[in-house]
Amino acid sequence: MDLETLIKAASFLVFMCAMVPASMADIRQRRVPDRCWVAMAVPGIIIESCAISIESGPVPTMMYLAGSSLLTLYALCPRISGSAAVLPTVAGSVLLILSIPGGAPVSPLPMFLMFLVMYRLRVIPGGADAKCLMIASLILPEWPSGHGILPPALAMATAGSAMSAVWVLMVCRMHGSSARFPTVYRKAVGEADARREWPVQDMVGGRAVRCRATPDSAPEILERLKAEGCSEVLVTPVAPFIPMLVVSALLLAIAVALV
Repeated sequence: MDLETLIKAASFLVFMCAMVPASMADIRQRRVPDRCWVAMAVPGIIIESCAISIESGPVPTMMYLAGSSLLTLYALCPRISGSAAVLPTVAGSVLLILSIPGGAPVSPLPMFLMFLVMYRLRVIPGGADAKCLMIASLILPEWPSGHGILPPALAMATAGSAMSAVWVLMVCRMHGSSARFPTVYRKAVGEADARREWPVQDMVGGRAVRCRATPDSAPEILERLKAEGCSEVLVTPVAPFIPMLVVSALLLAIAVALV
């Protein structure tokens, strides 16, 4: 095993170590504190910078280090939003683009922006899930062995999404979901847990309408349904996505190493 591969393996180990407490928090609360992502990003970016420096020299390394740090700051700092987010996002993107001709990896920026857009469009509903994937795209541009068809973050997101879909179908089936609506089930409004079950219907103008809840809006919707006197509500279970990513990362890393 050469030095570059060893350094990339260390970056993967940092990722997995940070994912353990993140997974535990996701299972318990369906929320993950940002300190888990800080613990992943800081050493991960430094280690990946070392890997780039071995092959590409100091200039692309510093560009990658600065660009990744700015994008991570944007992802983890809640105060950087709206117009204040333009400068660090654009500056970080430009730096990563400029690092590519010098030999830095290509995938971090497009993967980061893709997951950001998916979060904004609510394709990725959870903020912790989006932060995890955005940071993983920066610190894991490729598998330690150098093989693999997809970048690690995209491969993990794809496999994790498939696992989450199966988990949701199984939970709904256990609660008596119908064949017509296999991803929802009925539950008493007073028994619904907004952290683990998101309502898919809301009351607007005295009538029930379909809705897409978020971690912040789910409690408000349930309170509104209680105030309207609703006894039951259609809910969909919230899958613990971070543990799914851990399992996906382990299985994919083993598969790629055996190729």
